[in-house]
Amino acid sequence: MRADGSGAQNLTPGSRGSDGQPSFSGDGKRIAFRSGRSGSFDLYVMNADGTNVRRLTADAANDIFPVFSPPGNQIAFVSNRRDPSSNVYEIYLLELTTDGTSPRIRRLTHNDAQEGHLAFSPDGQWLIYSSEQAGISDEEPLIQSVVFGSQMYGEMYVTRIRDGFTVRLTHNKWEEGVPSWAPPLR
Repeated sequence: MRADGSGAQNLTPGSRGSDGQPSFSGDGKRIAFRSGRSGSFDLYVMNADGTNVRRLTADAANDIFPVFSPPGNQIAFVSNRRDPSSNVYEIYLLELTTDGTSPRIRRLTHNDAQEGHLAFSPDGQWLIYSSEQAGISDEEPLIQSVVFGSQMYGEMYVTRIRDGFTVRLTHNKWEEGVPSWAPPLR
């Protein structure tokens, strides 16, 4: 749709699964998204007008929260692919190929903690995300008996992609759910 909300268009008509969590490539020409059309959540990419849909992952795991790197050559996502029966999601990086071969996927986090809501730094060198890797110290466990909350994450972290160096950014009693990253103001 346009910025004013007009001109809405269904980009996945006829899909038999739940399509969601879209992420535009830096040039705005492609969209990465997750879809349940295969029975589990897999990653797909398509042109921004909804054409040329291509499946990127195909396994029993749930691959969710895809986000394009600024240059558009990588997609970071979270998945339970190490153990598809688990509710623990780690961060993975998918290297897109230009020749149509299967993309290379590598695991970025190795802490057996729930992670989600990724965003690349403007230079594409870091990922910011929310994680339970230091445990839960927020209000969510205290209200579970009163209000069901499906996403307990804990705190925000950043990880440098090239070597896995990780920094914890927050430490408080509140849930840090959806971090983002923006270039500095000029």
